Amino acid sequence: MALSTRDDYRQNATDCLRLARSAPNPSDRAALVNMARTWSGLAEHAAAISCLAELVAAEGGIKP
Repeated sequence: MALSTRDDYRQNATDCLRLARSAPNPSDRAALVNMARTWSGLAEHAAAISCLAELVAAEGGIKP
């Protein structure tokens, strides 16, 4: 099973916002918008982790 990527998370956020626009009631809209925020936050964290991993790799890995 492959790990999700930041692009997957961003797409999930976009999908939640699209669904929120057509949600039949305010409660559903609010839940979907909150889900989109969560996915966006995960995308930001994934991007930061990826950047850090690239930096560590460029420096030759983690040294004791």
